[in-house]
Amino acid sequence: MKYSTIPFLLLVLFSACSSQSGSDAAASSKQAAPAPAFPTLPIETIRTLVAECDYIDIIMYQPQFSMSQNERSAVMATLSHISEVPAVHNAANPATGHIFYQAKGQTLLEADLYLRNEGSYLVFYQDGKPAFANAMTQQGVAFFANILSQLQGAPQQ
Repeated sequence: MKYSTIPFLLLVLFSACSSQSGSDAAASSKQAAPAPAFPTLPIETIRTLVAECDYIDIIMYQPQFSMSQNERSAVMATLSHISEVPAVHNAANPATGHIFYQAKGQTLLEADLYLRNEGSYLVFYQDGKPAFANAMTQQGVAFFANILSQLQGAPQQ
């Protein structure tokens, strides 16, 4: 619950710090509306994933690639890539990939994966709509960057 207020507080702080005087500054701040802020994934959901998730399917879009994880250590390592830090989602950028978190053949959660220079993060879905956004840990960024670098160096079939 305490994490759900963080994006709102950051937005209020940002607004207070960036307020400027003059009509030109007010007009320009109205034109640059911030990206929609999503709360972080609820701790209960993370606990459920840790307790129940036994399979992760990762689909990368460019280059096209998919991989699955079903060993407990690999699943836990991938779950540890979810940071507690909230992420600002830029809807103008396309997702790099998509992740399915599953238990006993049922999808528990889905997320779009965004690997960007300005910040890598996950946007989680609830009822088919984006609902939560968490930054990725540095280990998660390194993991996916390593996969992409290997794919880009691999010969095309």
